[in-house]
Amino acid sequence: MKCSNINVPGMEQTSKVKNPGLAVKVEKDISEKERAHLEAMRPFGVTSLDEMYKWREKQPPSKFPLDDRIKERAKQRLEEVTYTNERGTRSLDEAAYERTQPSWREFTSSVSPIKPIGSLPDTPTFKEMAMALNPNKISSGLIVTTKDKADGKHRHYIPDGTITNSRLDIPSYLENNQWLVSIKSKAYKGTKYGQVAHMRNVTFPVTPSERIAGIRIAAGEMGKSPYATMSGEWVNTSAPKARNMAKDALKSDEWVEIGMNPYRDVDFYRKDTGERIYGADEIVQIGPLVMAKGVVHSR
Repeated sequence: MKCSNINVPGMEQTSKVKNPGLAVKVEKDISEKERAHLEAMRPFGVTSLDEMYKWREKQPPSKFPLDDRIKERAKQRLEEVTYTNERGTRSLDEAAYERTQPSWREFTSSVSPIKPIGSLPDTPTFKEMAMALNPNKISSGLIVTTKDKADGKHRHYIPDGTITNSRLDIPSYLENNQWLVSIKSKAYKGTKYGQVAHMRNVTFPVTPSERIAGIRIAAGEMGKSPYATMSGEWVNTSAPKARNMAKDALKSDEWVEIGMNPYRDVDFYRKDTGERIYGADEIVQIGPLVMAKGVVHSR
Protein backbone atom coordinates (compact mmCIF):
# COMPACT_ATOMS: atom_id res chain seq x y z
CA MET A 1 0.00 0.00 0.00
CA LYS A 2 1.26 3.46 -0.82
CA CYS A 3 2.43 5.42 2.20
CA SER A 4 1.34 9.04 2.34
CA ASN A 5 3.75 10.02 5.10
CA ILE A 6 7.47 9.70 4.50
CA ASN A 7 8.30 10.32 8.18
CA VAL A 8 7.72 6.84 9.54
CA PRO A 9 7.19 6.81 13.31
CA GLY A 10 9.99 5.07 15.19
CA MET A 11 12.49 5.22 12.32
CA GLU A 12 15.85 6.63 13.34
CA GLN A 13 19.06 6.49 11.33
CA THR A 14 21.86 4.84 13.31
CA SER A 15 25.12 3.25 12.24
CA LYS A 16 26.01 2.00 8.76
CA VAL A 17 26.31 -1.72 8.10
CA LYS A 18 29.82 -3.16 8.16
CA ASN A 19 30.04 -3.67 4.39
CA PRO A 20 31.22 -0.23 3.15
CA GLY A 21 30.34 -1.12 -0.43
CA LEU A 22 26.67 -1.17 0.44
CA ALA A 23 26.66 2.01 2.52
CA VAL A 24 23.22 1.02 3.82
CA LYS A 25 21.96 2.62 6.99
CA VAL A 26 20.22 0.45 9.56
CA GLU A 27 16.87 1.70 10.89
CA LYS A 28 16.10 1.37 14.57
CA ASP A 29 12.76 0.35 16.02
CA ILE A 30 11.01 -0.43 12.75
CA SER A 31 8.47 -3.22 12.49
CA GLU A 32 9.35 -6.68 11.24
CA LYS A 33 7.17 -6.06 8.20
CA GLU A 34 9.06 -2.86 7.37
CA ARG A 35 12.39 -4.58 7.92
CA ALA A 36 11.37 -7.41 5.58
CA HIS A 37 10.39 -4.83 2.97
CA LEU A 38 13.78 -3.13 3.21
CA GLU A 39 15.67 -6.42 3.03
CA ALA A 40 13.71 -7.37 -0.11
CA MET A 41 14.62 -4.08 -1.82
CA ARG A 42 18.30 -3.96 -0.86
CA PRO A 43 19.55 -6.31 -3.62
CA PHE A 44 18.21 -3.79 -6.12
CA GLY A 45 19.97 -0.77 -4.65
CA VAL A 46 17.36 0.63 -2.26
CA THR A 47 19.23 1.71 0.87
CA SER A 48 16.41 2.79 3.20
CA LEU A 49 12.66 2.77 3.61
CA ASP A 50 12.78 6.56 3.58
CA GLU A 51 14.22 6.45 0.06
CA MET A 52 11.32 4.27 -1.10
CA TYR A 53 8.65 6.42 0.57
CA LYS A 54 10.06 9.62 -0.92
CA TRP A 55 10.19 8.04 -4.38
CA ARG A 56 6.58 6.87 -4.10
CA GLU A 57 5.45 10.33 -3.04
CA LYS A 58 6.87 11.74 -6.30
CA GLN A 59 4.95 9.37 -8.56
CA PRO A 60 1.91 10.96 -10.23
CA PRO A 61 -1.36 9.15 -9.52
CA SER A 62 -2.74 6.86 -12.19
CA LYS A 63 -6.20 8.02 -13.18
CA PHE A 64 -8.86 5.84 -14.75
CA PRO A 65 -12.02 7.94 -14.77
CA LEU A 66 -15.18 5.90 -15.16
CA ASP A 67 -17.79 7.54 -17.38
CA ASP A 68 -21.17 7.39 -15.63
CA ARG A 69 -22.85 6.47 -18.92
CA ILE A 70 -20.66 3.37 -19.25
CA LYS A 71 -21.20 2.56 -15.60
CA GLU A 72 -25.00 2.60 -15.92
CA ARG A 73 -25.02 0.71 -19.21
CA ALA A 74 -22.66 -1.94 -17.76
CA LYS A 75 -25.06 -2.48 -14.85
CA GLN A 76 -27.84 -3.15 -17.35
CA ARG A 77 -25.64 -5.50 -19.35
CA LEU A 78 -24.70 -7.42 -16.22
CA GLU A 79 -28.39 -8.22 -15.72
CA GLU A 80 -28.79 -9.12 -19.39
CA VAL A 81 -25.91 -11.60 -19.64
CA THR A 82 -25.81 -13.26 -16.19
CA TYR A 83 -28.09 -15.46 -14.12
CA THR A 84 -28.00 -16.82 -10.60
CA ASN A 85 -26.89 -20.46 -10.52
CA GLU A 86 -27.81 -23.15 -7.99
CA ARG A 87 -24.99 -22.01 -5.69
CA GLY A 88 -26.45 -18.53 -5.54
CA THR A 89 -23.62 -16.92 -7.52
CA ARG A 90 -23.61 -15.32 -10.95
CA SER A 91 -22.95 -17.36 -14.08
CA LEU A 92 -22.49 -16.07 -17.61
CA ASP A 93 -25.11 -16.67 -20.28
CA GLU A 94 -22.60 -16.88 -23.14
CA ALA A 95 -25.25 -16.70 -25.87
CA ALA A 96 -26.61 -13.48 -24.35
CA TYR A 97 -23.07 -12.16 -23.98
CA GLU A 98 -22.33 -12.68 -27.68
CA ARG A 99 -25.71 -11.31 -28.70
CA THR A 100 -25.20 -8.06 -26.78
CA GLN A 101 -21.53 -7.68 -27.72
CA PRO A 102 -22.03 -5.63 -30.94
CA SER A 103 -24.34 -3.07 -29.31
CA TRP A 104 -22.05 -2.81 -26.27
CA ARG A 105 -19.00 -2.18 -28.47
CA GLU A 106 -20.89 0.42 -30.51
CA PHE A 107 -21.99 2.18 -27.32
CA THR A 108 -18.55 2.25 -25.64
CA SER A 109 -16.85 3.34 -28.88
CA SER A 110 -19.16 6.34 -29.08
CA VAL A 111 -18.70 7.28 -25.41
CA SER A 112 -15.01 6.40 -25.06
CA PRO A 113 -13.29 6.13 -28.46
CA ILE A 114 -10.23 3.88 -28.67
CA LYS A 115 -7.01 5.88 -28.43
CA PRO A 116 -3.81 4.08 -29.49
CA ILE A 117 -0.76 4.90 -27.40
CA GLY A 118 1.33 5.16 -30.56
CA SER A 119 4.65 5.83 -28.82
CA LEU A 120 7.15 4.14 -26.51
CA PRO A 121 6.41 4.45 -22.77
CA ASP A 122 9.24 4.57 -20.23
CA THR A 123 10.71 1.29 -19.03
CA PRO A 124 11.19 0.96 -15.24
CA THR A 125 14.60 0.16 -13.82
CA PHE A 126 14.99 -2.80 -11.46
CA LYS A 127 15.33 -0.34 -8.59
CA GLU A 128 12.06 1.36 -9.55
CA MET A 129 10.39 -2.03 -9.84
CA ALA A 130 11.54 -2.98 -6.34
CA MET A 131 10.23 0.30 -4.89
CA ALA A 132 6.87 -0.14 -6.65
CA LEU A 133 6.26 -3.74 -5.52
CA ASN A 134 5.39 -5.02 -2.08
CA PRO A 135 7.88 -7.32 -0.25
CA ASN A 136 6.41 -10.70 -1.14
CA LYS A 137 6.31 -9.76 -4.82
CA ILE A 138 9.93 -8.59 -4.81
CA SER A 139 10.98 -11.79 -3.08
CA SER A 140 9.20 -13.85 -5.73
CA GLY A 141 11.80 -12.62 -8.21
CA LEU A 142 12.41 -10.05 -10.94
CA ILE A 143 13.06 -11.39 -14.44
CA VAL A 144 16.47 -11.25 -16.10
CA THR A 145 16.86 -12.30 -19.73
CA THR A 146 20.33 -13.86 -19.57
CA LYS A 147 20.91 -16.97 -17.47
CA ASP A 148 24.25 -15.81 -16.04
CA LYS A 149 22.54 -12.84 -14.35
CA ALA A 150 20.09 -15.05 -12.44
CA ASP A 151 20.93 -15.72 -8.79
CA GLY A 152 18.19 -18.19 -7.93
CA LYS A 153 16.70 -15.83 -5.36
CA HIS A 154 16.18 -12.22 -6.39
CA ARG A 155 16.75 -12.43 -10.14
CA HIS A 156 14.87 -15.12 -12.04
CA TYR A 157 15.54 -16.54 -15.53
CA ILE A 158 12.75 -18.05 -17.64
CA PRO A 159 14.01 -20.41 -20.38
CA ASP A 160 13.02 -19.59 -23.96
CA GLY A 161 9.86 -21.40 -25.03
CA THR A 162 8.38 -21.66 -21.52
CA ILE A 163 4.59 -21.29 -21.68
CA THR A 164 3.84 -18.17 -19.65
CA ASN A 165 0.86 -15.96 -18.85
CA SER A 166 1.52 -12.23 -18.98
CA ARG A 167 -0.48 -9.32 -17.62
CA LEU A 168 0.18 -5.95 -16.02
CA ASP A 169 0.71 -5.77 -12.27
CA ILE A 170 -2.38 -3.80 -11.31
CA PRO A 171 -1.30 -2.43 -7.87
CA SER A 172 2.02 -1.13 -9.22
CA TYR A 173 0.42 1.21 -11.74
CA LEU A 174 -2.64 2.12 -9.67
CA GLU A 175 -0.59 2.98 -6.57
CA ASN A 176 2.83 3.95 -7.95
CA ASN A 177 2.29 4.67 -11.66
CA GLN A 178 4.74 1.92 -12.69
CA TRP A 179 3.80 -0.40 -15.55
CA LEU A 180 5.40 -3.75 -14.68
CA VAL A 181 4.84 -7.05 -16.44
CA SER A 182 3.51 -9.83 -14.22
CA ILE A 183 4.44 -13.34 -15.44
CA LYS A 184 3.13 -16.71 -14.26
CA SER A 185 3.87 -20.23 -15.49
CA LYS A 186 3.19 -23.82 -14.47
CA ALA A 187 6.94 -24.36 -14.90
CA TYR A 188 7.81 -22.52 -11.66
CA LYS A 189 6.26 -21.32 -8.42
CA GLY A 190 4.97 -17.85 -7.80
CA THR A 191 4.71 -14.76 -9.97
CA LYS A 192 7.75 -13.12 -11.54
CA TYR A 193 7.98 -9.48 -12.61
CA GLY A 194 9.65 -8.08 -15.71
CA GLN A 195 10.50 -4.81 -17.39
CA VAL A 196 9.09 -5.99 -20.73
CA ALA A 197 7.52 -9.09 -22.29
CA HIS A 198 8.17 -10.81 -25.61
CA MET A 199 6.19 -13.94 -26.54
CA ARG A 200 5.35 -16.03 -29.60
CA ASN A 201 2.32 -18.18 -30.49
CA VAL A 202 0.11 -16.12 -28.22
CA THR A 203 -3.52 -16.63 -27.24
CA PHE A 204 -5.82 -14.27 -25.33
CA PRO A 205 -7.99 -16.53 -23.15
CA VAL A 206 -10.82 -14.92 -21.21
CA THR A 207 -12.98 -17.21 -19.07
CA PRO A 208 -16.72 -16.70 -18.40
CA SER A 209 -15.97 -15.67 -14.79
CA GLU A 210 -13.41 -13.15 -16.05
CA ARG A 211 -15.99 -11.69 -18.43
CA ILE A 212 -18.35 -11.22 -15.50
CA ALA A 213 -15.53 -9.56 -13.53
CA GLY A 214 -14.81 -7.23 -16.45
CA ILE A 215 -18.44 -6.12 -16.68
CA ARG A 216 -18.55 -5.61 -12.91
CA ILE A 217 -15.46 -3.40 -13.13
CA ALA A 218 -17.14 -1.30 -15.83
CA ALA A 219 -20.28 -1.13 -13.68
CA GLY A 220 -18.26 0.20 -10.74
CA GLU A 221 -19.09 -2.82 -8.58
CA MET A 222 -15.42 -3.72 -8.10
CA GLY A 223 -12.05 -2.10 -8.63
CA LYS A 224 -9.62 -3.05 -11.34
CA SER A 225 -8.26 -6.51 -10.63
CA PRO A 226 -5.91 -8.95 -12.37
CA TYR A 227 -7.56 -10.94 -15.13
CA ALA A 228 -7.39 -11.52 -18.89
CA THR A 229 -3.86 -12.64 -19.66
CA MET A 230 -1.77 -13.11 -22.78
CA SER A 231 -0.54 -16.71 -22.93
CA GLY A 232 2.37 -17.81 -25.09
CA GLU A 233 5.97 -18.99 -25.46
CA TRP A 234 8.40 -16.78 -23.58
CA VAL A 235 11.29 -15.19 -25.50
CA ASN A 236 14.25 -13.76 -23.57
CA THR A 237 14.58 -10.29 -25.01
CA SER A 238 16.34 -7.51 -23.12
CA ALA A 239 14.51 -4.27 -22.39
CA PRO A 240 16.62 -2.22 -24.87
CA LYS A 241 16.09 -4.78 -27.65
CA ALA A 242 12.36 -5.04 -26.89
CA ARG A 243 12.07 -1.26 -27.03
CA ASN A 244 13.73 -1.25 -30.46
CA MET A 245 11.35 -3.99 -31.59
CA ALA A 246 8.34 -1.99 -30.43
CA LYS A 247 9.69 1.19 -32.02
CA ASP A 248 10.03 -0.58 -35.38
CA ALA A 249 6.63 -2.27 -34.91
CA LEU A 250 4.94 1.12 -34.50
CA LYS A 251 6.15 1.98 -38.03
CA SER A 252 5.32 -1.40 -39.59
CA ASP A 253 2.13 -2.50 -41.35
CA GLU A 254 2.78 -6.07 -40.13
CA TRP A 255 2.21 -5.12 -36.50
CA VAL A 256 -0.86 -3.61 -34.81
CA GLU A 257 -1.37 -2.10 -31.38
CA ILE A 258 -3.73 -4.15 -29.23
CA GLY A 259 -5.44 -3.56 -25.90
CA MET A 260 -7.87 -4.78 -23.26
CA ASN A 261 -9.87 -2.27 -21.25
CA PRO A 262 -12.82 -3.50 -19.17
CA TYR A 263 -14.41 -0.05 -19.45
CA ARG A 264 -14.60 -0.66 -23.19
CA ASP A 265 -14.48 -4.43 -23.68
CA VAL A 266 -13.63 -7.48 -21.60
CA ASP A 267 -11.84 -9.14 -24.53
CA PHE A 268 -8.63 -8.17 -26.30
CA TYR A 269 -9.01 -6.02 -29.41
CA ARG A 270 -6.90 -4.29 -32.03
CA LYS A 271 -6.84 -0.55 -31.54
CA ASP A 272 -6.98 0.47 -35.19
CA THR A 273 -10.29 -1.24 -35.97
CA GLY A 274 -11.69 -2.27 -32.58
CA GLU A 275 -12.04 -5.89 -33.75
CA ARG A 276 -11.89 -8.63 -31.10
CA ILE A 277 -8.80 -10.85 -31.37
CA TYR A 278 -8.08 -14.34 -30.12
CA GLY A 279 -4.39 -14.83 -30.83
CA ALA A 280 -1.20 -13.55 -32.45
CA ASP A 281 2.01 -14.98 -33.87
CA GLU A 282 4.07 -12.65 -31.69
CA ILE A 283 3.69 -9.82 -29.17
CA VAL A 284 6.06 -7.36 -27.54
CA GLN A 285 4.94 -5.41 -24.48
CA ILE A 286 6.47 -2.20 -23.14
CA GLY A 287 4.38 -1.11 -20.17
CA PRO A 288 0.85 -0.34 -21.41
CA LEU A 289 1.93 -0.58 -25.07
CA VAL A 290 1.35 -4.02 -26.62
CA MET A 291 2.23 -4.60 -30.27
CA ALA A 292 1.09 -7.77 -32.02
CA LYS A 293 2.04 -9.45 -35.29
CA GLY A 294 -0.15 -11.93 -37.16
CA VAL A 295 -3.31 -11.34 -35.11
CA VAL A 296 -6.09 -13.95 -35.24
CA HIS A 297 -9.67 -12.66 -35.50
CA SER A 298 -11.58 -15.91 -35.01
CA ARG A 299 -11.41 -18.84 -32.63
